[in-house]
Amino acid sequence: MLQEKLWTSDFIRLSLTSLFMYLVFYALMVVVTIYALEHMQASNAAAGLAAGDFLLAALISRIFAGHSIERIGKRRMMLWGLFLYGLLQGLYFLTENIYLFAVIRFFHGLAFGVCATAVPTLAACLVPKGRRGEGMGYFLLSTTLASAIGPFIGLFVYQQYGFANLLLVSLGMSVLSFLFAMGIHVPADTAGQMNAEIGHGWQIYFEPKALPVAMISFVIYFCYSSLLSFFSAYAAELNLLEAGQYFFLVYSLAIIISRPQVGRIADKHGIHAVIYPSFLLFALGLGLLSHMHTIGVMFASAVCCGIGFGTFAAMVQVLAIQKVSRERFGIALSTVLSVSELGTGVGPLLLGGVIGIWGFHWLYLLAAGIVLLCGCAYYLCRRRAYI
Repeated sequence: MLQEKLWTSDFIRLSLTSLFMYLVFYALMVVVTIYALEHMQASNAAAGLAAGDFLLAALISRIFAGHSIERIGKRRMMLWGLFLYGLLQGLYFLTENIYLFAVIRFFHGLAFGVCATAVPTLAACLVPKGRRGEGMGYFLLSTTLASAIGPFIGLFVYQQYGFANLLLVSLGMSVLSFLFAMGIHVPADTAGQMNAEIGHGWQIYFEPKALPVAMISFVIYFCYSSLLSFFSAYAAELNLLEAGQYFFLVYSLAIIISRPQVGRIADKHGIHAVIYPSFLLFALGLGLLSHMHTIGVMFASAVCCGIGFGTFAAMVQVLAIQKVSRERFGIALSTVLSVSELGTGVGPLLLGGVIGIWGFHWLYLLAAGIVLLCGCAYYLCRRRAYI
């Protein structure tokens, strides 16, 4: 039997749209605080506000975008979101005051949240149902590549050519993202598809069927935040910072190499066949990190965390939509992604206290244990048919 075609021109364009959109996000995110401190003479609190309000705004807009996406239309919402994303990018040139800068960051975050909801929802509709695991895995490589390349672009251009030139580069990438999106054709994507299935009350904004997996994802992303927020400080404490700068590069390569096979296994044997190993590998990676005294252990941890967390992050989006109708895809994805990002945001606030009391070793050991408990919670939810 012939396989349904995955690599259509629309799928490729959408993947490139996502790549350039996230490149802008990561390139700016790594330098915003430095720029605010060095060139705007901002306080640490104000610089933190400029960095954090973008993520807060993205979280807020995801919720409302998920609710409105079928009423407006997936393609139309994506194009309007990308247009505003590029327009607000250009407004950074007009800011010299840290508080005006923070306001623009907030609205830029709102636009990003709209895009980051519409684009994967559209991808879920473009991918053939029989190849959904493989297709979403390939699509999400765009964000993985962006997370590896974007920070490098941001730091390199900022250090070598200044923030103004980084803004020009980012604006160019925003334009490319919009142009690729313009070429995407989705005949079935029309406004006015909203029907009685959209629900009432809080179900307008959240998908009840996606909440169990969303809560597990919240805890997994909570543990993942220990990598994002504290790995560099841990590596510096162990005098491994020079090698540590390659940790996320190895992590990203592990995802890129493993994901195509993971997607095929998920489509052939079911998502559960790859989800359980993802919990074990992520926990193993965090456990290795708690005993990181050599470069070899560090990179072994990067591989385990990359395959483990990378697999979970891709499959959780497939899990979000497998029990809902096509009209609820946007709300289901918005539910899982917004709750997951909340875990990433809350994590550093709570885990920082663990470091202060017990140190990095116990932080990563605790995170590994929590991931294993999530695997048990997933098993129980599956037994009760919640997932």
